[in-house]
Amino acid sequence: MRFLARFLIVCLLLNRRVYVDDLYKRLRSQLDECKLFFPDTDFKEYEQLVREINRFLRADTPFMNVRSLRYTPVLDSRPESEQYIASLEAGAEKGLRLRGAILSSYHHNEVKFTEFTLDTFRMRQCLEWEPSGSFYRVSTGGPDVPGIVGSNLPANSRNIVLYRRSSAQFLAVLATVCEDLPSDGILLVYLSAGKSSELLQSRLHLFLGTSNLLA
Repeated sequence: MRFLARFLIVCLLLNRRVYVDDLYKRLRSQLDECKLFFPDTDFKEYEQLVREINRFLRADTPFMNVRSLRYTPVLDSRPESEQYIASLEAGAEKGLRLRGAILSSYHHNEVKFTEFTLDTFRMRQCLEWEPSGSFYRVSTGGPDVPGIVGSNLPANSRNIVLYRRSSAQFLAVLATVCEDLPSDGILLVYLSAGKSSELLQSRLHLFLGTSNLLA
């Protein structure tokens, strides 16, 4: 069941909803069988996981049926046609590019699956390219070359998802990412929190102006 749950997360992040639904049904079926054959075993962790998945899919599926949040060649402009943000440094030849994102949520009783809340999951979908359509080409190389290669898509940004981490943990991750950020890189910080996280928000503002951050 642990393998099914992890594979379900991968399919969800890759937006393979057909596989997600199938894996959810298998996970729920296996949980029912285990509870039947091993009545003395505690399966509360998996029961909670199944409830979270069910709640997450019920909340997200109607939205996903409208339009995928990922890049769509039919509806979106080509990557090379997008405008660049001018560098903050005088005389810099390169424009600024989004290189990473920290997506963090601190609200109570959110619709979530593991550490992915509904809003951080959708934000992550918006920040990644979908290698499909005209950006796919079939490889004609040797046996070691993958069968499908994304020919024109830029690399995805480094996206980190945090759920209800302490201020110290959040700032440690932020500092590590900023240290690895190239001179032409921008870091997007998405922080969803209420008044109870005012201390974290005030500390976050200390980083603004010292690094290339979007918050």
